[in-house]
Amino acid sequence: MSEKEQQPKPAGAPAAGAPATEQKPPKQKTAKEIEKEKKKAEKLAKFEAKKAKQKLLAQNQSKNNDKKKKEKKKEEPAPEFVDKTVPGEKKVLVIH
Repeated sequence: MSEKEQQPKPAGAPAAGAPATEQKPPKQKTAKEIEKEKKKAEKLAKFEAKKAKQKLLAQNQSKNNDKKKKEKKKEEPAPEFVDKTVPGEKKVLVIH
C-alpha cells in the first residue's frame, strides 16, 4: 500500500464521491416529551435504589441467619377427650 492510502482522512472532510450533507440541528423536544423523560428517569432512579436496598437486606439476612438460629416452640399436645355423657342420654352439642 502506498503512503497516501494509509493516512487517515480528517473527520470533517467528506468521503470522495459522497455528497456533502448538512448538519441538522437537534430536534426540539416538546413539553410532553421532556415530562415523559423526567418521569422515566425518576422511575429508573427509584428502581435502582430499590435494587440496592434489596441487596443490602439480603446481605444482612444472610449474616443474621448464620449467627442466630430460630428455636421452634414445642406445642403441648391437646388434652385427651373425656366423654362425660351417661350411657343412654343424648349428647349436648350446643354450647350455651
